[in-house]
Amino acid sequence: MVRIDGILSLSKDYRDWTFVPLLGQWIIVNFLIYYPYVQFIYRIGTFQQNANTVFPYTWASALILFVYGIILFSKKFKLDAVRTIVYSLSLPFAATSLFEIIWQNIGSGMHIGNQTAITYIVNISSIALIGTYFKFWNSEKYFLYLVISYLAGWILWMSAGFPQITDSNSVIAQEAFIFNVIMKVLTFVVVAMMAAPIFGNSKSFVSPNEKAAGE
Repeated sequence: MVRIDGILSLSKDYRDWTFVPLLGQWIIVNFLIYYPYVQFIYRIGTFQQNANTVFPYTWASALILFVYGIILFSKKFKLDAVRTIVYSLSLPFAATSLFEIIWQNIGSGMHIGNQTAITYIVNISSIALIGTYFKFWNSEKYFLYLVISYLAGWILWMSAGFPQITDSNSVIAQEAFIFNVIMKVLTFVVVAMMAAPIFGNSKSFVSPNEKAAGE
């Protein structure tokens, strides 16, 4: 069981100075300011609410990314249970919100989407969670290439007219489905690679447990 003093100790570790404020703002935004979002995530995640045809790919990607995070933070970086769970949960939330906020902003210029001020804040709040593990961010050159490819994918979707799966034309809807799935999965890949990947270099990092053992 995770101990409360383990959570409080995070604020005392200089390497985790972003952890408490960024996690705190997410809890405030999602539970106190806009609780319906949490209810929506729960209902759609437990298949109690109808979702579009892309959702199974989103759900699978989120689950895979969470498991990836557990392996990454517990096995590679040897973090404690609190850090591992929170960092791992932040990955799918950040990826989902990153896709949503880009899609909504592009769509707003084409009269697509229903972004409101509060949902915008909710998405920014979830994306900000990736700052909790900024010390693990990937600085390898291939990550830059991945980001460029990611941006190119959005540009390609826009150049195709930004088709949507709700279009009455089945051909356009199918094209939109392909774009949507590719960019959704690619968003999760970008976030996964943003957290220094399992096969990346971690020799310079000393986990809290290893540090304590050496003292």
